[in-house]
This record gives sequence, C-alpha cells and structure tokens, in this order.
Amino acid sequence: MDNIKPEILKLLAAKKARRYKLAHLSISEKVKIVVQLQKMAAPVSREGGKVVHIWKIDDSASR
Repeated sequence: MDNIKPEILKLLAAKKARRYKLAHLSISEKVKIVVQLQKMAAPVSREGGKVVHIWKIDDSASR
C-alpha cells in the first residue's frame, strides 16, 4: 500500500468509518434504511414487471 495516492487512502478511510457507523446502528435504524432502499428500488423493479412489496413499519415511535 506504499504507492497508493493520498486521495484513495482518504476514500478508503471514509469507507471504513461509514461501515463502522452502520455496523453500530440499532436494528430498528437498520430496518429503516432497508425500507428506504426498498422504496428507492421499487419503481425500477415495477418497470421490470416485478411485484414489489415494501415492508410496512411503524416509525412513529422514533419521532
């Protein structure tokens, strides 16, 4: 790793920090992220002819 550019090292460090942060989230926060990803992917999947089921969660308790 001696000849890796400083910009790449900075990106790798940021990636590691983000993964650490995500790994230490609560289960409920992780589920919220999955539901958000489902909502984002749903239109593309529907255009491809797939039936999409987005999880229904009660996130009112966290507000």
